[in-house]
Amino acid sequence: MGHTINYAPLPSLDPSTHHWVGETLAHWLDEHAHTLDSSSTLANEVLPRLADEQLFAIGVPAELGGVVGTTFADAVDSISQVAAHSLTAAFVLWGQRTFVEYLLQTEHTDTSERYLAPVLQGSLAGATGLSNAIKFLGGIEELQVHSEQAGHDWVLNGRLPWVTNLRPNNYAVATALYAPNGTPAIAIIDHQDHDQERSTDLPLVALQGSNTAALAFHNLHLNPNERLLSLNAATFITHVRPRFLALQCAMTIGLSQRCLAQIIYHHRPVAVIRASALSYWEQLQTLRAHLLHGVAQDQFTTDSKALFRLRIKLAELAAKAVALEAGNEGGVSFIAGARAHTQRRQRESLFVPLVSPTVAQLQTAIADSL
Repeated sequence: MGHTINYAPLPSLDPSTHHWVGETLAHWLDEHAHTLDSSSTLANEVLPRLADEQLFAIGVPAELGGVVGTTFADAVDSISQVAAHSLTAAFVLWGQRTFVEYLLQTEHTDTSERYLAPVLQGSLAGATGLSNAIKFLGGIEELQVHSEQAGHDWVLNGRLPWVTNLRPNNYAVATALYAPNGTPAIAIIDHQDHDQERSTDLPLVALQGSNTAALAFHNLHLNPNERLLSLNAATFITHVRPRFLALQCAMTIGLSQRCLAQIIYHHRPVAVIRASALSYWEQLQTLRAHLLHGVAQDQFTTDSKALFRLRIKLAELAAKAVALEAGNEGGVSFIAGARAHTQRRQRESLFVPLVSPTVAQLQTAIADSL
């Protein structure tokens, strides 16, 4: 059963921004946000509902099946708008749209042509399994999947401990692995491939309806000519990382936006808390503008630390915003179920600094470069 609420208006951070979430989807997300957060009951409904709004095709060139006249900034804003209703749904959208970005950036056109249409249409779930690779690039951990040559195939063994949007029996996951010659590469594993094992959904504190599970490979045969995204993982990740993280930041922006709007437009706000919320709203506008400008100008490809700092500042702002919302509601927000959506956003906010690469890992990367 859904938990309804009369939401405050949600003005845009930028008046020129298009509203990508239609009324039907917004109502469904609001009605079922608690269920999506706390169980897997509706997990398989999220992807098709997002696809109905063409959200996966925003910012994709029209000649490739994208929404005409849209930009990457629109894709960022669409994720923020979904996150303002449900971070679980935004997490699924982030995974799918990031997978689309991999297909747009790869030089292996056969792989892209094989997967792009079904992923844009939402008939196939695209899972981004490259968190391990991004941490590998930062010197944080080793790749967890290895391969050996067997004729024309690569034989894969290893495990991905955390993959989101891993829709049962209907997924394609981007995987970083050591190629048979020992160099880091990136390839796609298809749900139809034999000798892989998807775990049950991980028991998450929040975002339970995001089809998040572990995936293990046991002598899985893969034809690299059909599945490669890159034979040079470091170069590919360096190129795609700014958009990977920008789309990730969009989830945080949307969560913060909703928390602050709940205060600013509350029928009986606490004056000092509302003043803080207005200040944070201005900071959020500024951070969003810097994020979109940096991606558009390709600043973050050569200055990744600037993007890391933006991600950290947004995470800090989200923590303040969610705490401020609870403070504005008062003690009733500490009674189970009394403010179900305020409490849900508190749980969602716990994930913001932990989504990989984590805030701690980004802080470490910045410190190591000094």
